[in-house]
Amino acid sequence: MKNVVLVSTIAVVAIMAYKLYTPVPNYLGINSCHRYGIIPLRRLLYELMPGNAIDSGEKVRDGANLMRVIRDFCYGNEPDQLLENIYRDEQGREVLKFKSRDWVLNPAKTVIFLHGGGYVVDSPERYSGPVFDLVKDSRLNVLFVRYRLAPEHLFPTPVDDCVQMVRWILDNSHALKIEASQVYLMGDSAGGNLVLNVAMELLQNDQKYPIAGVHSIYPTTQVMNHLPSLRQHQIDPAGILNIWDMGLFLSMYILGDISCVADFASDNHVSVSAFQKLRKLLEPLNLTINGNRLSFETVKPSSNGECATKMENALMDYKINLILAPTECLRGLNNTKIFLYTCETDVLRDDGFLLSAFLETLGVKIRHDNEGSCYHGSFTDKSAGGITLRKKILENLDA
Repeated sequence: MKNVVLVSTIAVVAIMAYKLYTPVPNYLGINSCHRYGIIPLRRLLYELMPGNAIDSGEKVRDGANLMRVIRDFCYGNEPDQLLENIYRDEQGREVLKFKSRDWVLNPAKTVIFLHGGGYVVDSPERYSGPVFDLVKDSRLNVLFVRYRLAPEHLFPTPVDDCVQMVRWILDNSHALKIEASQVYLMGDSAGGNLVLNVAMELLQNDQKYPIAGVHSIYPTTQVMNHLPSLRQHQIDPAGILNIWDMGLFLSMYILGDISCVADFASDNHVSVSAFQKLRKLLEPLNLTINGNRLSFETVKPSSNGECATKMENALMDYKINLILAPTECLRGLNNTKIFLYTCETDVLRDDGFLLSAFLETLGVKIRHDNEGSCYHGSFTDKSAGGITLRKKILENLDA
């Protein structure tokens, strides 16, 4: 009997190990703590959690934040920043200003940072360390916008919050002791989408709101077409963002629940009519995405199912799909310097390539850097890829 129990136990452990282990390419620079901490944890959550278990934003945040605690532990403590002030607009929305324990900031240049997290998780507090670590040599002034998150606040609330708060910062630059003409927007992932939305809104009509530069770090730029990088890295080797995470964040952002996660993962989230509109826009341009021609011939015309119907209006909104923005909005980006950063092993890599190629057809100048050694999430960790990525961003900031 004991032998049966022992064999059964070994079999269960072996199956779980097979289920949880994800090979991680050495060139990503991920340490052993990350490999055997974050990745098994996220795989365990997906294996053990039934599809209807994530029924609130709080539960999603608990899981995501637990992985981030382990991730921060794996790469050491981030610089400890002190909260100096919280500014609030008339609606009570917050702008946070941190100060370093070790050095005095130079107010000549200011970075307004919009954090990532799929519009569902994360905060200015968690990003304060990595951002200050980036700008410590230049001693730039940094402000963080606390925008409202889904599912409590659905699309387009995060976009609208960021547009209005950046406008408020620029309108009140004198009181905030910053130079309005030397303001740079920066954000990663969802925040990378948000900074581009803010720039389009503020720059399209006039120069009342000058923006010195926009730094968009591995942004989500469209969610209608499963581009090659999403399929290649649908089980993300870095354990940060995969196709199921994408579906979860999108579903919660638009609908406030997780009812359409599986439809996104199986590419059944876009209506036939919406897909045809996208194809009509892009196919004549013969765009090249990371060396390969963008082709719609192998892509199914998606679905007319319930999720496709519920999400159609949002998916056709340029605040989610940036390439669908009015031409005058996109060309307004020529009124500033646009820097776009992508990572070779990121599911969102080709989103960046698509946006870059599309903007070039409109005559919009954009500086696009694709880093081969980084992955989604590198901006906020101390991996080799993260160091390379931040070095490139800093070079562009100081240029």
